[in-house]
Amino acid sequence: MSSSVVSAVTAMLADKNPHAATRFAQQFRDTAPTDREAISSLNRYWRDQLMGLHTSTISARTCLVDNMEPQDWLRHFNRLVLPIIVNHDLPTLH
Repeated sequence: MSSSVVSAVTAMLADKNPHAATRFAQQFRDTAPTDREAISSLNRYWRDQLMGLHTSTISARTCLVDNMEPQDWLRHFNRLVLPIIVNHDLPTLH
C-alpha cells in the first residue's frame, strides 16, 4: 500500500534529485495503512538519515512530528527537511 504522503515525498525527491528518489523507493518500506502511520514511519526513516550527517540537523529533525496533519507535515518537510536531504545527497544506503 502506498500512502499519499509517501507518494508526495517521493515526488518531491524526484523533482530535486531523481537518484535520491530511486534510493528512497528502494529503501523505504511503505506498509502503513494510513497517512498518519506513514508519517510516523517517514519520521523514523528521515531522523535516522539526518542523524548520520556531520552537521547540525536539529531544526530539520524537530519538524518531523508524528501528530501533524498530512498537508502540514508535507509543507514542513518540503520547506525545512528536503533542502538538507538534497544538499547532502540523502538517503544513504544502509
